[in-house]
Amino acid sequence: MVRPLIALRRAVTEALAEDSRATRIFRWTIVVTAVALAARIFILCPASDFDPPFTGLAAGVAALVAVVMVALGSLFPLPLGHKIYLSLGSGAAFAALLVFPPHSALPLVFAGTLITQIIRRGHGHSLTPAAIVFNLAQYLVTWSLSAEVYYRAQAEPFFTHPALSWVPVVAAGAVYLLVNTWVVATMAALGRQTWTWALWVRTLREGAPGYVASLSLGAATASLAVTRPVLVLLLVPSLALLRQVLARMSGVIVRQTGAAFEGLVKIVEQRSSFTARHSERVSWLAQRLARRLDLSEDDVEAVGIAAKLHDLGKVIQRTNLEEKPGPLTPEEWAMIHQAPEIAAEVIARLPGFEGVARFVRYQRERCDGRGQHGLAGEAIPVGARIIAAADAFDAMVTSRPYRPALSCEQTLAQLIADGDTRFDRRVVAALLALVDADGGSIPAAEPRSGVVLQWPAVSSN
Repeated sequence: MVRPLIALRRAVTEALAEDSRATRIFRWTIVVTAVALAARIFILCPASDFDPPFTGLAAGVAALVAVVMVALGSLFPLPLGHKIYLSLGSGAAFAALLVFPPHSALPLVFAGTLITQIIRRGHGHSLTPAAIVFNLAQYLVTWSLSAEVYYRAQAEPFFTHPALSWVPVVAAGAVYLLVNTWVVATMAALGRQTWTWALWVRTLREGAPGYVASLSLGAATASLAVTRPVLVLLLVPSLALLRQVLARMSGVIVRQTGAAFEGLVKIVEQRSSFTARHSERVSWLAQRLARRLDLSEDDVEAVGIAAKLHDLGKVIQRTNLEEKPGPLTPEEWAMIHQAPEIAAEVIARLPGFEGVARFVRYQRERCDGRGQHGLAGEAIPVGARIIAAADAFDAMVTSRPYRPALSCEQTLAQLIADGDTRFDRRVVAALLALVDADGGSIPAAEPRSGVVLQWPAVSSN
């Protein structure tokens, strides 16, 4: 028994040996407090003092449902806006604290939260061992204090009256809200080297409505579990459907926001006969290439939006360098190279457009790594590689003041020649396949006259 305890202590010590000295002290304080409060609960609230809410098979099923709901509620929050989510994990944990005796509730909610932390870490979330230990400890502090307040208040004869039976629940919920937000705000304040009070007040102001909603749903679930336990099972599919509806609404808002910027680009492009409908054609072609490369429909949509906005930087710069008949100066070339960065900075501020901004930012990268940011090959987002080829194709088959339009054969030959240096070889191959499939019919392109272009043979050396 001693050896496992030593190993556990070593693991916890290594996990907490990070960040500043003040942060480490606070982490250790929360861990020690969590252990002390949990031990206090088990000492002051022994199993013999409580009648089990469920017996036999029902007890096992109820425990499993509690763990699953805590885990699912934390893993799949309800999206309410841009990076704003309502976590139902707190509500599920609160429901378990109200239904089960403390000595049973704490292990159940701890297990559900631990499962959540492990799954998130496995899926690439930035959860270090220190973060996981701290998260579990701060939740254990919150749960322990909430459970003790609830059962102490419930034991008071004054609150046994039906008209006042809600007071213990509200008291436990208030403790849950205040303790959890204070611990999180203090940890964040130590990291930012700012005052805890100001950050805590801000956290309460912005997060309290979400907490109240989640805890209220948890209290309602607890009441339902006592009176109609079978109906609790209907909450999982109901909340899953609600989450899907809210996610779709968020998608609609994203598309509406993007449409406003697309309209701005379109208006500016129509001022020039050389660029009229350029972004629309690039977007149309880029989406077809994305589907040809088996991207998901969400990625296809993101590529299409990014292609329509890929020249937003030029609109912001208010330049017409495409219409200049002579060569560009070094300063003008610098403006062209800066345009994607400017557009990406603006687009990234739009709700849900982070992926679109990445495609726009890296559209001028080269597959040989000689582009603006030095990315090469697969390191370049696939959407950016697609837009680069589609943009170059449409630009070459369109007349410019400094040159006539190239034929479709000439354009494709140039793209092939630049394969694996400037453009992605797979994207160019997909473009060739599209041209062949359409019989040479590409917007703004001349007929191909039955000419079929092939990749040149590649040596195995």
